[in-house]
Amino acid sequence: MFKRMFLMLALVAVVLAGLGAVKFQQIQAAADQAAAMKPPPDAVTTIVARAEPWPDTLPVIGTTAAVQGVTVFIGRYSPHRPASRTR
Repeated sequence: MFKRMFLMLALVAVVLAGLGAVKFQQIQAAADQAAAMKPPPDAVTTIVARAEPWPDTLPVIGTTAAVQGVTVFIGRYSPHRPASRTR
């Protein structure tokens, strides 16, 4: 009886060791493949810049506010009086 039990446990240990070795090799191969991978190149798009007329006003219903923007004017800047719009 002891001999059968020992033989069965040895056989199970050999099967589990074989499965573990195969799985270890699979994981190592996947890690090697992942280490050799390069990231894809960045996508770049281009467009030709051209001058276009910019409207002075926009017809809207309601109110609008710029989220990001600058105020550009021609003339002298004085922090004590509002900028006059001259052309």
